[in-house]
Parts: sequence; C-alpha cells; structure tokens
Amino acid sequence: MVRSLIAIFAGYLLMALGLVGLFALVSGETSVTPGFLAIASLCNLALATASGYVTALLAHEAPMIHGLALVGLASGMWIVSAAATGQEPLVFQWVNLAMTALGVLTGAYWRAWQQQAIAKG
Repeated sequence: MVRSLIAIFAGYLLMALGLVGLFALVSGETSVTPGFLAIASLCNLALATASGYVTALLAHEAPMIHGLALVGLASGMWIVSAAATGQEPLVFQWVNLAMTALGVLTGAYWRAWQQQAIAKG
C-alpha cells in the first residue's frame, strides 16, 4: 500500500515539476497562440507518458491499476486548477486532460508490456 502511494505520488510529482519547469522556461517570452498551445499539449503528453511509466515501474505490480490511480489524481488536480485559474481556453484545458490520461495510460501499458516480455524470458 505504501509502495503504491509513493509510486503514484512520484509519478504525479514528475508530471507537475516537468510542467512547471516547461512554463517557467517560456513564461513572459511567448503569448498564448494556437502553436504554443499545441506544443504545450505535446509536452504534456510526453511528461504524462513518462509519469505513467515511472509510476508503474515503482509500483512493481498492477501497472495499469496504478496508472489509473495516477489519472484519477491528475484529473482531480486538473479540476482544482481549472476552477482556480481559468486562464487558458476551455478547449485547451480539456485537451490537456485527455493528453494526460492518454499519456499516463500509455506509459503504464508500456511498463506492463515490458513486465510481460521479461516474464516470458
């Protein structure tokens, strides 16, 4: 149980710090244009995939269940963030939520696939 919580928290921390770092790099240098939003969504997808993989790797067991738990945590935090800020267009926020879920589950599935390949020898 503790290992699962640590794995989920570590995955979320990786995603959150990565996004904060990304926006710290570009803050003040760019305006919110469709091109910027597209690049930000792709970066979100990459960070979410890495986070899903790390969560599944640290959990050792049930990688997809841990990935779903990370999606749940990220979705809850997304609701809080969307309600609090509301600076980005609503469609961008929904796309980011979808990219987060897709990325996390892809990363968790990737790790599950690796575990099955290792088990087959």
